[in-house]
Amino acid sequence: MKHLAGYTRFDLTNLLGDRTDCVGIELGVAAGQFSAAMVKSGKFRQFWGVDMYADTHDTKQYCDALKAVGIDENYKLLRMTFDEAADLFPNQYFDFMYLDGYASSGLEGGGTLRKWASKVKIGGIIAGDDYHEECPLLQDVVDEFVEQNQLELMTTEGAFDFSAYGHYPSWAVYKKSEIVGETSVDLQKEGERIAEKFKAKKKRAKRLDDLLRRLIPETTHARLRDWNSKRKKKRRMRRSKSNTD
Repeated sequence: MKHLAGYTRFDLTNLLGDRTDCVGIELGVAAGQFSAAMVKSGKFRQFWGVDMYADTHDTKQYCDALKAVGIDENYKLLRMTFDEAADLFPNQYFDFMYLDGYASSGLEGGGTLRKWASKVKIGGIIAGDDYHEECPLLQDVVDEFVEQNQLELMTTEGAFDFSAYGHYPSWAVYKKSEIVGETSVDLQKEGERIAEKFKAKKKRAKRLDDLLRRLIPETTHARLRDWNSKRKKKRRMRRSKSNTD
């Protein structure tokens, strides 16, 4: 494993060298900070994003992401699932791919990683977030993928002070050849189990959010969401600190 000292996830574009004609994609965009940084890096002639915005990541956040990147920029944000979007692109289409969703389920038991890896050109970058012991299934899925394809795994610094949106280290590899191997059955099943549990949790959160929107003013709702976001960040900080002490 190669540690990229001083790198955060925003520095992964340095792995593309001096190129300015790349095509990139982020799977899991949320509020758009990472996609915005990628577009502003000057490395891409076209950058894509994919996110459903179907739960607490909603239409407002979809609009926020478009504004964060800039509606006049060379950016297209697809509001659909990862599986639905995958069918739009031919193999070896992207120079850079960043996986920023479903970390707890190990990228849905490795399914997302395996399906989308074929969309990256040989010599391109496959990367993602949350390579950390708090996401052990993701680490196992990535490690198995790296081993099967004899790749060199690179990791960034973590942003444990939350100065960057990605709280944990990111990972990256150069795609050297066509991808081989499959995610082991045990990892697939565990990922599918966690993914179903996560989706159910998201549905409950969405129902609660919709109820609050009907009961309280929009300004109060916005403040409540901001407070809850900060609360979650503080909780992750405490966990990270306890793991490093």
